[in-house]
Amino acid sequence: KSKEEIGDEPTATTAILKLGAPITKIKIGEETEIRATASNADGTYSQGSCKIKIENPAVVSFAGQNVDNAAGDNITVNFQDGVAAVKIKGVSKGKTNIIAESNIEEKELSDRINMEVIEAVSAS
Repeated sequence: KSKEEIGDEPTATTAILKLGAPITKIKIGEETEIRATASNADGTYSQGSCKIKIENPAVVSFAGQNVDNAAGDNITVNFQDGVAAVKIKGVSKGKTNIIAESNIEEKELSDRINMEVIEAVSAS
């Protein structure tokens, strides 16, 4: 069969924005990376940028970046090969949503994940 018939390529006809993280439960003081991936309707990587927001900045904060503290809960990250990555750090016990928003091919897209911060268990 020819490659076209097998249908290896995803046939998405809309742009996609997906937010993900390797772990969604971190300890206070622990860091993890949040990645927004974006693709155009034809499956190619999106260019441009993505706005990443922390709904409750008392629970997690952005880490390891030149983040303007005034906009500490809301930063814009440029896509590189369709990926915009930021590091976050657990601040205090609780849960919060992390939201990615981007305008891809003139569509406003968003995705969110829930992040939980737990207390670091001290060895007694």
